[in-house]
Amino acid sequence: MIIRSSSPWLAMALSALSLGAQAPAERSPFEASLAGVIATADTKKMSAGSNPAGYLAALGYHTELYPSLGTRVHLGFMSFAGAEGSGLENRKRPQMHFGLDLVKSYQNLSIFGGLTGTQWKQSVNATDPKFTGLNRATGIKLGARVGAEYLIGQGFSAQVSFEQTEFNRVFNPSWFGLGFTYRFKGD
Repeated sequence: MIIRSSSPWLAMALSALSLGAQAPAERSPFEASLAGVIATADTKKMSAGSNPAGYLAALGYHTELYPSLGTRVHLGFMSFAGAEGSGLENRKRPQMHFGLDLVKSYQNLSIFGGLTGTQWKQSVNATDPKFTGLNRATGIKLGARVGAEYLIGQGFSAQVSFEQTEFNRVFNPSWFGLGFTYRFKGD
């Protein structure tokens, strides 16, 4: 799937915000999150050498299975500063990132884990052999994540996560995400 314009995604995000504001529950099922991408192992080899190596901005939707157990679907974009010759040098070319989490809640703490998918967008101008030919990242790559959120008040939570995904035959990048989540309020 190739995203040529961010306008449809922006329209979806704004629609989600307005729907979240109209939810009848105490807390809306909609959330927004922003996290820094802290490179580890293979990700450091793929990145331009700076940490944080990028950021991840996402929207999520919660459903409740049982009183303290639910699911979250999330869709976002990850900015990533790739190494020279990787075809990922342009931070303005965000990587689509999505997934499904199982979320267990305890008063102010939520623990989550789930499956993710990343659509890596490599430039055709990649020159490093570790990123070209059979080593190009094509299609959606699957991964997993685990993490925790701690409610700090008024719908805001501090979030820490660890993610690992597939990239190519050489790299399986992983990273820590450190950031905040805002769960919209209902009526």
